[in-house]
Amino acid sequence: MSARLALILLLALPALAGASDFPAGSACALLEAGDVATGYRRLADLPAAALAGLVGQGFTFRVDDPMTDRWEVEHQPSGGSRLIYRMGRNDVTEGWNWHPEADLECEDYYRYKYLPLGRQETETAPARVEHDPAYGDFRVTYRRRDAYYLAFDNPYDFYARNDEDGGFAVETDAAGVETFALVARGRFAAPYRAESGTYWRATPAQPVDLWLKNRYFMGKLETLWFCSPDGRILGKLGK
Repeated sequence: MSARLALILLLALPALAGASDFPAGSACALLEAGDVATGYRRLADLPAAALAGLVGQGFTFRVDDPMTDRWEVEHQPSGGSRLIYRMGRNDVTEGWNWHPEADLECEDYYRYKYLPLGRQETETAPARVEHDPAYGDFRVTYRRRDAYYLAFDNPYDFYARNDEDGGFAVETDAAGVETFALVARGRFAAPYRAESGTYWRATPAQPVDLWLKNRYFMGKLETLWFCSPDGRILGKLGK
């Protein structure tokens, strides 16, 4: 497969399609995340010679983060709202991202931060019964969790490193906002992707054999849209 053909196949996926800026009044629904699992599989299958062709190519993803404590809406006396997505715990805390030489006055040990893009969980084998001398018999299930993320190393292009909000924030004049969604746009940059795997063996207290795979699309973040549940654009950071 030539590098050019590989790039065409990859960028044909909705999850990795580039997007021009929204015209005024456009709906966030115009930017669909697509199938991130398929997108990552295509990315992982690219030959090394094709990866360099990804430099500068755009991608657009919907953020899918179930951690409700990262999302906050602060209602203002004016009737508008301040929308905040906190990044305090969104470090990629894995070995490939560890930089012990970092100057903590101006850098982080974990250079890359992440935005969750979704996950899939499947049962991979029939359940079995195991015996523990202290607890007796317990039923064990086998599960696999595939989690997908956008990892980027330029978060402080969008908020100060020691900002009190600790994340992305915008003001909106829209009234009655109670929740919001995020759509992220960026550009691929080396090393383009990363992944890790962890296995947890079942115990009586946690009777699940779990195989976790973390997979990261990697690049530079350019734009973050804050969207209402009905698709209205409430605010924007970046280009």
